[in-house]
This record gives sequence, structure tokens and C-alpha cells, in this order.
Amino acid sequence: RSPSPRRSPLQPASAAPLPFWTNAEGGYVTGSLLAYADHACERMMAAEADTERTLWASHLAFGATRALAVSIDPTWPWLWRALAWQTTGDAQAAARDLVQAEDVLADDARARPWLDFAHGHAELLKERFGPARTRLEAAVAAGLDAAPCWADLGLARAMNGDRSGARLAFDRALALTPQSAVALHNRGMLSLQEGDTPTALADLRRAAALAPHDEQVGRDVQKAKLMARE
Repeated sequence: RSPSPRRSPLQPASAAPLPFWTNAEGGYVTGSLLAYADHACERMMAAEADTERTLWASHLAFGATRALAVSIDPTWPWLWRALAWQTTGDAQAAARDLVQAEDVLADDARARPWLDFAHGHAELLKERFGPARTRLEAAVAAGLDAAPCWADLGLARAMNGDRSGARLAFDRALALTPQSAVALHNRGMLSLQEGDTPTALADLRRAAALAPHDEQVGRDVQKAKLMARE
């Protein structure tokens, strides 16, 4: 979504819009902070690869923080920044912002599936797989069709013993973002648990190629290779 231009009150109407703030990479942006943060959230959730998603998360955190600093009555920036912190791995900061988001967005029906997704992700990190699944199921039932949410739901379903449901969720995540190393890794491990070593190895090798510095993925590739030989 393209941000709407903003002009200086001293600028002639016929002149081009003037830049009035900079983004996370130091580039000039002429739209509103809220439009920039909203756009960054959309790009983060739709990112093809995990590295791209992390990049957009940094833009989102930057834009949401700036919006919170200048907004008189901020609402969505609290939720946006919580999602950004979760993506970059700052669980404590995400938890603080999520408390604020629940307070200011409690009556906004549009925000509920996003809040459920954020809470579900937080529950996964705490290894509370039952509550995580409840939240994530609610998010997708409300229409949140985003790869990170489906990937989290797949893991929550798997940890609750629903392997067929987990596979459906991982498949949906990868249909939306085929280069998600996280979804490929988790689907590969699911296949490995089910005894389908060739399918597991295919997913795990793809995950390793996309995330070459992830030591856990590398170890799981070796585990799958060993099982294949046996």
C-alpha cells in the first residue's frame, strides 16, 4: 500500500511533496508514519523468505516506535511493534507491547485475530502448546491467512498430537511463502517422526539451504541422513 503524500503548509500546492521523516535505512519517506508501519507489517507477514521477514520487522519496529512517539492516541502501533519484536526475537519487549495493545484495541474487532496470533506465538515460546493452539485456531478461523500464523499453528497442532492438522497448516504456510526455512524445517521434522525419511530429508535440505547458519537445522539434516542409511 503506497503511503499518502504530505506537504509542508508553506509549500505551493503545485510543488512535489517534501520528505518529512526517514525510514529505518535512512531513506526519505513522504507518507504518514501509520501508513509506513502498516505497509511494513503487510510486507513482513507476506515475506517470501525468513531473512526478508526479519528485514521488514526492523522497518516495522522503527515505524511503529516513531508513530508511538508522535501520536496523540496510539492504538495499532502497539500491536505492530509487538509483532515486530516477536519476529526479531525480543520476547520481553513483545510481551510489554502486547499488554498495551490489548488495552487500546480491546474493542476493535479487526484487531482480534492479530492479537490472537501474537498471543499464540507467545504461548508457543513458553511451550504452552494447548493455549497456543486455541489462540492460533481462533486467528485463522477469523480469517488471518498469513504464513507465520499457519506455521505457528502447525507447530502447536503437532505438539498437541494432531499430525494431520499440523501438516495441513505447514502446507498452507509454504503455499504462501515457499522459502520459509522455519516451516520447511518443522514440516520435515514432522515427516521424520512419521517415518517418511525421503520426504523429511527433502524439506530439511531445503531449509538448510535457506538457513545455512542455523545449527539445529544442520543437525536435523544429519539425523535424517543417518535414519535414511539405517
